[in-house]
Amino acid sequence: MSGLTVRLLSDIAVEGEVGQSLTNTPLEIRELVNLAGEFLVSMYPWRWLEGRELRIELRASIELTGATWTNGTLTLTKAAAFTDYTFLSGDTIEITSGTGAGAGVYEVASRPTANTITLTATIGAAADGQTDIAGIMLNNQVALSSDFDIQSITGYAMSDGLVRRMQMVSPQDLADLRSWDGRSSLAGFYALVNYVRSTAGGQPSLRIDHWPETADTDEVLVIRYRGGWIDPADDDDIITIPNWVNGLFIEVFKGVVRGHEEPQSGSVDQRLLEVQSGVLFVNAVNRDAMLQPDLGGMRGSWLEDSSYMREDRFPIRGTIGMA
Repeated sequence: MSGLTVRLLSDIAVEGEVGQSLTNTPLEIRELVNLAGEFLVSMYPWRWLEGRELRIELRASIELTGATWTNGTLTLTKAAAFTDYTFLSGDTIEITSGTGAGAGVYEVASRPTANTITLTATIGAAADGQTDIAGIMLNNQVALSSDFDIQSITGYAMSDGLVRRMQMVSPQDLADLRSWDGRSSLAGFYALVNYVRSTAGGQPSLRIDHWPETADTDEVLVIRYRGGWIDPADDDDIITIPNWVNGLFIEVFKGVVRGHEEPQSGSVDQRLLEVQSGVLFVNAVNRDAMLQPDLGGMRGSWLEDSSYMREDRFPIRGTIGMA
């Protein structure tokens, strides 16, 4: 079977399943496809979603001195200060001093140029035109890929010429670490995966918050994670699932469509429960079981016996999960 697209699924729903245009649900086909996709990836711990790897360059912190504030446009200006800065929703700057400026933490709205950033609120009308504004942008967040599934991270490491351990911590632990006077950690890095609201509105974005911050953009965060559903960007984009899952996904999609369009003859829950107890699901699970799991070094193997693979050399093991 060729790859599925939103357009093909629309034809299946309208022409083959319902027999007419959808009239009883306010949801569009793309939304129904995404609902079906989210159910598909969560209905079983699929091996085909395991073992994704993501390499993220950390963003260097920026210390500002002698910046200029323009109150009318909420703009901070400093020549070439933001050349290497990549804006992410949720970024902040701490204003530490400046004539007429209120010390505090302010949210960054955008990076128009290499010389400027805009904020979401004023640092003080009295600071307008002043050229002695100082502050620091820690840039201690990094973006995660669109297919990142927060259910599980199966491995992580920090690479800056050496392998450094990265430990996942609670929000309180991260806040405590950031309030510490020390600015580095010989043990490695500490991190938290969370959702950050979009500065411009819309859906929140997944981020990794980390401590300590870094001044070195060569440092790379390496993560192995479980993938999730990717929303198709276009109606003709191939949906990113294996071909042998297509039949199961079509049945899941049809159950979602009929459940929303004809709830009187069976809810979405009822229809998806039938799919999950059917032969297509069983066959997909059996096929998925044939994939090679990521087992690491087997007991009695040369990896286990090798001194080169000692824990103190590669302290990157560990698993976290979401209940």
